[in-house]
Amino acid sequence: MDNITEQDKAHEMNSESLVSVYQTIMDSWNRESDRFWSRNNLFLLINAALLTAISTFAQPSLISLAIAVLGIYFTGVWILVSKKGAYYVRRWRPVLERIEKQLQSDYSLSVSPMVEIKEKRESLESRGKLRLTALSIIWNKQVPKLESTELMRHAIIGFLIAWMVIAVYILKVMLFG
Repeated sequence: MDNITEQDKAHEMNSESLVSVYQTIMDSWNRESDRFWSRNNLFLLINAALLTAISTFAQPSLISLAIAVLGIYFTGVWILVSKKGAYYVRRWRPVLERIEKQLQSDYSLSVSPMVEIKEKRESLESRGKLRLTALSIIWNKQVPKLESTELMRHAIIGFLIAWMVIAVYILKVMLFG
């Protein structure tokens, strides 16, 4: 029995079938990315509506506390949904990168690596296609290179902290005046 790995099987494919597999996986990756952002947009909308609702109260009340608790709840659900969505987005990436390398080396096909297209902003900057501003230079030096899914996770955690602070403030005012 031959112990054939996935990489060996992919190597045996002809260029046409490999390009077809690549396109299928890229389509799946694009769909998962679109779904990820659609779900995040929905939760952003829910949080914006709750923030708008809570801002209409002049004085903290039981209703404003209930809205803050809803904000905490929906943000908790958002964290879970976003985590699972990020997994689906990330799971195809290594497969695509492996096929891209094979297409470039084995068949000398002109395929722009997804990593370069999706992440490597500095490659565009070095070609002079993006204008650098003082803020972008500071941003690039101070903030580590994070994937967009990681940046979204940090934003969601910020929402959760904000809702918790609002809830504690409302409780403090209601209990202690």
